[in-house]
Formats: sequence, structure tokens, C-alpha cells
Amino acid sequence: MHKLISREKNLNFLFIILYLSIWGCIDTNFENIFKFLNESNFRNTLLLIRSTLPYLIFSIIIFISVDIKKFISKNKNINFIFLIFLLLFCLTLFSHFLSNNYYIFTYYFFISIFLIFYFSYASNKGFLDISFFISIFFLSLLVLVYGFLSIKYFLTTHNLNLYGTFPDVYASLLVFSSNVIRSSGLARNTVILLIPLYLFLLISPISKKKFILLFFLSFLLYLSQSRLVLIYLLMFFFFSIIIFHRKEKMDKLLRKILILIVLPFLLTGIIVVSKKQILTNDFLVNLIINVYTKKNITEENVDVEEKINYLKKLKEKDRRGPFIRKIDETTFSSGRVLYWNQILEKNQRIWIGNGFLGDRFLINNNASNLFFYSYASGGLISLILLTIIILRSFYVCVNLIFINKIELKKENLILISSIFLLSFFVFRGIGENSFGIFSIDMIIFLQSLLICEKKIEILNKINVKKK
Repeated sequence: MHKLISREKNLNFLFIILYLSIWGCIDTNFENIFKFLNESNFRNTLLLIRSTLPYLIFSIIIFISVDIKKFISKNKNINFIFLIFLLLFCLTLFSHFLSNNYYIFTYYFFISIFLIFYFSYASNKGFLDISFFISIFFLSLLVLVYGFLSIKYFLTTHNLNLYGTFPDVYASLLVFSSNVIRSSGLARNTVILLIPLYLFLLISPISKKKFILLFFLSFLLYLSQSRLVLIYLLMFFFFSIIIFHRKEKMDKLLRKILILIVLPFLLTGIIVVSKKQILTNDFLVNLIINVYTKKNITEENVDVEEKINYLKKLKEKDRRGPFIRKIDETTFSSGRVLYWNQILEKNQRIWIGNGFLGDRFLINNNASNLFFYSYASGGLISLILLTIIILRSFYVCVNLIFINKIELKKENLILISSIFLLSFFVFRGIGENSFGIFSIDMIIFLQSLLICEKKIEILNKINVKKK
């Protein structure tokens, strides 16, 4: 008996390590193994460890596990969801080999399978809340690091937004990563953190520290200028107020709206306008140059001299950096519609697609749409399976919010956050590949969906007992 308990604890520990390693392998693939074999420097060694650790941990789990049934969820709806995803992954793998797509991208098949096994086990063992906090931890690190570099970029250049930070601004992170995120990726990570924080502040006192954290996240979001994220954020603000505070006194509601929504937006605007005034005001630019000259410049201080030269050049150029990102006037979709048409024209495998990253295989570019990516990678069959998942997600959200009418309380914070995150990733699929491929989107989408499914299971049992 003691050995069984000990083995159970070891298995639980290994699954948590597996989840941590899955988070750690994001933005890697089999290519990192070949790069290490060609050149075993620090960067390639680190990326090798990140890319292979989930395989090692999963192999150990399979080796020490006797009862495979532990990997199967006890919830029928969760098993159905996993079955749909497994069919989708296997179909994409099959089409991947048929189309002679790059073998290194089959990496995403195995990692996705590991993720399915983890969540199945976690749903049985009650690890989903732990998974939520692990995800928040990793995303907090990412937002902190990328956010620091982004704000440094905003404060030290003439730009008035963060659009265009990829890849130069994050070049220092390429020591640890094989691919840095764009401003839209930073916006996605930030909104995942902002949603639970905002909901928490709706039901708790607002301190200075909490507001500073809220403002930091809001500042990054507004400056990232990701249109889809900002549109969803407005809808999230609206629905969260209408649904959870429709019975609240008007004065308290208005105070919350002013502090949590209006004030961060106004402060961001004030900072941007102030910076614009500094950049366009010759007197202020000259003042800065004089301060640098008198206090800092020496024969050896080349950096300061370069900074002054940079400021002087700004005087000769247009220093009125745009408030909003530059958008091609000929296309509102940033070229997405062109990519979608190319996928429709070039996809010869209508039913089964071309495998993982099928959009890049067909048009050497990102489809930037969940449905077109799915069609390029897994064909019409993949689209059907994806539609089933989305319909189930829609049902789950409607069931919990409008039928069971979950209240916004601290004990429901993870659940309600998961509901909004679930809707966010479906909405994000309009302009991004979202959870169609292994990514942060897929991890959070699956995690959110399972948290909701487990709650529905509990509520159904309660309703049965009442009858």
C-alpha cells in the first residue's frame, strides 16, 4: 500500500514537471536538435534541453505507469473533446507525410499529444487549478521581460506605439529563444493576465499596487495596438459589467468603471501625448541636448555622444511619430485576405490538407486565421472537427453564464476567467491561427475548456441530487 501511494505521488509530480516542460518548449522544434549537433554552444544546448525535456519526462511517465486508464479522463465530455483533438492531430500528421512537408514540424504532433495526456490526467486528479496558476506564472515572466524591453523601446525612441518592435527590440532574448513574439503576441499574453486581474478587482478593494499592475498591463495592451485584442477587450469590459454588476448601485459601478477602464486609458493617452510634445518641441529637444552635453559627455563617453547625435538628427526629421500604427490604406486586413485566397487556390488536398504549418507550406506565410490555417493543414475534415470544438466551447460558455448564472465571487474567479479566455481564443481565430497549432493559445484554450467542463459536471451532479 505504501509503495502504491509513493508511486502515485511520483506520478503526480512527474505530470506537473511534464506541464512545466511543455510550457518551457514553446517556440522550439526538432530543428533545435540538428542545430545542436552542428554546433554545441550555450544557446543551442539550452534550446536542445527545452525542446527535448517533454519527451524525456513523458517517456519516464510511460515507463513507470502500470495502469494506462489513469491517463483517461472520467468525464465523458472531456473524453469527447480529446477524441476530436486526437483525430485532428492524427489527420494532420497523416497529411503531413503525404505532402512531403518539413519533418521538423511533426514536433508539434507529439507535444500536442503530451498536452492532451497531461490535461486528461489533471482533470482526474484535480490539477486544473494548479495548471491555471502555472500558466499565470509563465505568462507573467514573459510579459515582465517583453514588457520591460517594450517600454524601454517606447521611452528611448521616437515611436508612439509598440507596433514594429519585432524582431530587433527583442534580439537580446534570442539567446534563450529560437523565435521572439510580435506585438500581437505580447498583447495576447497581456490580456490573458488582465482578464483575471480585472475580474478580481471588480470584487475586491483597489489598492495602489493593484492599480499599478493593472495600468502596466493596460499600457502594454493599448500601445501594442492589436486590433482584435482591443476589440475583444472592449466587449469583455462591457459584458463583465452588464452580466456581473447589473444589480450594483450606480455610484459604485461608475467608480469601478472610472478606475479600472477610463483612468488607465487616460493615463496612457497623457503619456503618449506628452512624449509627442517633447519630440515635436525644438525647445525641449535642445534642452535635453544641453543637459546631456553639460553633465555627461566626455571623450570616452561615446554612448552619450551617439545619443545626442540621434536627438540632433530627430530635429531634422519628422518627429511626430504616429499615435496609431501605420496601416496599409489598400488593405484593412493587413494582407490576410490575400493569404486566404492564395490558400484556397493552392491547396490541392481539399479534404486532408498538408500537415502541420500547412499555411507556410502552401504560401510561405502565416494564414492569420484559425479556419484557413485548419483548412491548409487538415483540409475540410479538420474544419469539421474544429467547428465541433468551437460549438462545444460556445455551449459551455452560454451554459455557465446564462443558464447556471455563475456569480462573480472569489471562489469562481478561475472559472469565470476561463470562460472569457475561452471566448477570447475563439474570437482571436478571426485574425490569428490561435489554438489551431501547438502554442500558448492551445494550452490556455484547452485548460480553460476543461475547467469549464469540470464545473458543468459538478453542477449537473448537484441538479440530479436536487431532483
